[in-house]
Amino acid sequence: MLPRDDTSKALDREFAVLCFSWNGTVVADRQADAMAVRSRVERLCAVGVDIAIVSSANVATVDGQLRARPDVEGRLFLFLSSGSEVYVVGPSGPRLLERRRSTEAEEAQLTTAAEALRDRLAAAGLDIQIVYERLNRRGVDLIPEWPDPPEPQTAELQEQVDARLARAGIEGVGEVVELSCALSREAGLAHPHVASDIRHVEIGLTDKSDSMRHVLKALIHDRGRRPQDMIVLGDEFGPIGSTEGSDYLALIPELRRSTFVSVGVERRSSGISAR
Repeated sequence: MLPRDDTSKALDREFAVLCFSWNGTVVADRQADAMAVRSRVERLCAVGVDIAIVSSANVATVDGQLRARPDVEGRLFLFLSSGSEVYVVGPSGPRLLERRRSTEAEEAQLTTAAEALRDRLAAAGLDIQIVYERLNRRGVDLIPEWPDPPEPQTAELQEQVDARLARAGIEGVGEVVELSCALSREAGLAHPHVASDIRHVEIGLTDKSDSMRHVLKALIHDRGRRPQDMIVLGDEFGPIGSTEGSDYLALIPELRRSTFVSVGVERRSSGISAR
């Protein structure tokens, strides 16, 4: 984290691009009223700021909650489904620009990897469920009895998941992530993308680093800008328990000169840093 004076300097200027994650960063949860965010997004687009929203959620979830409709198309972009989809939003709503399409073989490999992880954890005495209905990925729910928690309950959720795993002889979500990577390779995925939001471990073909490289190309390079012209907001850039936070993958080396701001509870990266 930067010293206070350096932090003030990092933010005391204009940014041409505003990039932020969704749930936990600008809205508390998926049930929150996003009216204030919608108003600010539309106003920023109107004065020429480019906005990129990066999320693991799909367009129905993010656009259904935000419902921003800029006056012109080409300022508001949604980089969704953990790097698998790109939308541009205009007066008529979102328009799909790009979607990563998996092959039948890749779909079978994702399922094989997720089911192998489920079976391994079940053998240790854990009740595990798989979420199949996610684009280019499978979600392994580590605590299916837990209701969808709003972000303020993150610490409690982490405590419950860690305790549950410990009773099965597993040292935290980080160990499950490592096991997921190994099982994914055994299933034939040469470059598995594995991430966790504490409750779920996701095995996929893409992740948020893919979204950020889309942002870099479309809103920085293609528009004649530099990485330092962008500010990125998130809430889990650093470690959460025994694994990296869900926004850690947004910290790609190509954007080391952008400004990253965390509003989360990470122990090693809370606060503001210019990278």
